[in-house]
Amino acid sequence: MAPAKNTRASKALPVPHPSKPRCTAAPAVSPQSASTGVLRDVTHHLKTVMAVAYTASAALKHQNADGDVNAALALQRCVGDELDRQIGRIEALIAERTS
Repeated sequence: MAPAKNTRASKALPVPHPSKPRCTAAPAVSPQSASTGVLRDVTHHLKTVMAVAYTASAALKHQNADGDVNAALALQRCVGDELDRQIGRIEALIAERTS
């Protein structure tokens, strides 16, 4: 029987030195640019979710089991395509704010 592999990290992450000052002051940001940054962040996350939906859809289609193709199509059309539409709306709003 092969020995079990240890999956724990070999070293702990270093603890920051307490005497080192930390930057706590945030740069001055206008409310409009702050909300644009939030919209960009949301868009990034939605694109990730959309990629997962399309990947799951492709995997289901590849399995080719009963019902999987229909589930894959529903996932692609109802989730992936709708995410794409909403991302487009957010990107248009960002472009409008930055121009």
